[in-house]
Amino acid sequence: MTTWLSASWFEAARSLCDPATGAGGLNVRIQWELTGGSAGTVKVFSVLEGGRFASSGLGTIEDAEVTVSLAEVDARAINAGELDPSVAYMQGRMKASGSMRGILDLLALLATSEVRANRRRIAAMTEY
Repeated sequence: MTTWLSASWFEAARSLCDPATGAGGLNVRIQWELTGGSAGTVKVFSVLEGGRFASSGLGTIEDAEVTVSLAEVDARAINAGELDPSVAYMQGRMKASGSMRGILDLLALLATSEVRANRRRIAAMTEY
């Protein structure tokens, strides 16, 4: 088990994601803002290059194309597979700004069976 959002968690999560499936040639730089947790607002970034997770971690990223904001409790539920990201977006629980194409591509990616399977594998090794 790995603690959620720790450096070792990001490394393990990236290694569990099959880069050959789901993401296609998606290139997007994402800034995540998780609010309402005990640590206040936590900023996390993800960079997809050619459909592969090039990097991810705590902190901010320059030139983010998409910024996603949601409550930490919802982020955990999405990670655990208990909340569908598209439903969270439609209900206003997950807000996104920036490149509309990037937002739509991200939502489409998160809805694929491959990414859902990746989230289940990641959730199985995550300690909250």
